[in-house]
Amino acid sequence: MKGILSTRIFRHAVRMVIKTFRGYALLSVTIFFSFSLLFGFLAYVDTSQYNAYKETFSHRRGDVIILDDGTQGPAVRQTLFDNLEKMENTVYYTAYLGGLGHDNAYYDGTAIGMQQSNFYMTNMGAFFLPDHAWLDGMSEILKDYYTSTEVVWNDDKQREHFELAADEVILSEKVFFSLGYDNREDMTYYLRTRIGITLALKVVGYIRSSIDVDYSPDGWKLSTPPMLLSTKLYETVNLVGSGTRLHNQNQVIQASYLVVYSEKPERVVQLLGNLRYFKYIAWYQEQDAATLLIRNELRNKVIIVCALLFLLGINLYSCFSNALERRKYEIGVKRALGASGWSIVRQFFYESLVVMIANILLSVAVVTDILIVYKYLVESGIVHNVFEGTDNIVIYISAYSAMMFALCASVLTIAFSLIFAYRATKVEIVKYLKAE
Repeated sequence: MKGILSTRIFRHAVRMVIKTFRGYALLSVTIFFSFSLLFGFLAYVDTSQYNAYKETFSHRRGDVIILDDGTQGPAVRQTLFDNLEKMENTVYYTAYLGGLGHDNAYYDGTAIGMQQSNFYMTNMGAFFLPDHAWLDGMSEILKDYYTSTEVVWNDDKQREHFELAADEVILSEKVFFSLGYDNREDMTYYLRTRIGITLALKVVGYIRSSIDVDYSPDGWKLSTPPMLLSTKLYETVNLVGSGTRLHNQNQVIQASYLVVYSEKPERVVQLLGNLRYFKYIAWYQEQDAATLLIRNELRNKVIIVCALLFLLGINLYSCFSNALERRKYEIGVKRALGASGWSIVRQFFYESLVVMIANILLSVAVVTDILIVYKYLVESGIVHNVFEGTDNIVIYISAYSAMMFALCASVLTIAFSLIFAYRATKVEIVKYLKAE
């Protein structure tokens, strides 16, 4: 083994590849396109799967989100709470989506020195959250409004738990910066509700918004992303002047969500079925379904890779044979001068290794660059996104695919290098010397 891995022979092989580059050109083109096709296929499948399921697997497995539309009644709801309390390692909270006003409700821009004519906010909404709520559990609900569930607090301190006072508010990023709270000393936010109540709230931070709201006079019909308020505000201030009923446009609360985390979410789902709660999202079910689909796609990927490997093998054998045909006279001369069969094997083994490895690395680099350029073009809006999920494409190749590609590349490289080297020793010396 030490003899075949000689550095001197390897350097000589590199020089011979460069010297006979024209002879290896056709072989290099075949190798490059063959492995580009293989790596490109693996990268495309993995990137498609990752972007299609990345949101699903970003959630904690134990999170369950329940839409409580009030149809079950207060007795059933209390039964649900009682059973959740008895479950070990299970916590929950209730969040409310509130509508604070429509066209007749607006932000009093003059209160902060702005002209009413150049700033409009309609269809104002808010999520009322209790203390110690975890926003990650609500990410499915919040995704239409926010790109992240991370709150940026004005004091730059990280909170272990979500907590707001009754007179505090967290605005969406667009509203926060549009009103200039990043450069103001007075952090008061005046909120006028639909029945004419004006609330003075202290702005304590913002949450990143995914909605590009137009606050110009021409864009006034667009809705304002919901802000985050405390349930303490709803409990202490009579926002509507009367009791609240779910799904009544004349009331503040438009929807109620029960957010549950359990180390055994299957028990939560079983309880929901028994109580006839059917509007919920259990992330462990979504993840299990995605895992099953990925496994089915994995089997298909293996079949396609095997088929590609077979076709690559045929093409490579043909191209190696053509490359050897051009070197038979050279081999005959070396053998006539006393070169051993072993030295011929080592030389051509190394040459084929150099050609194969160089083209494989080039294939990986080119395919990766193409995907990166495509990602940039999609995010710039120049081309259409062919991958499922958001336009924020993540280029991804799994460890399994990387190992699969490495195995295919290694097997083909070593196998065809040995075949190439072995066939080089079978050249009929006298026949080809006479032919020249």
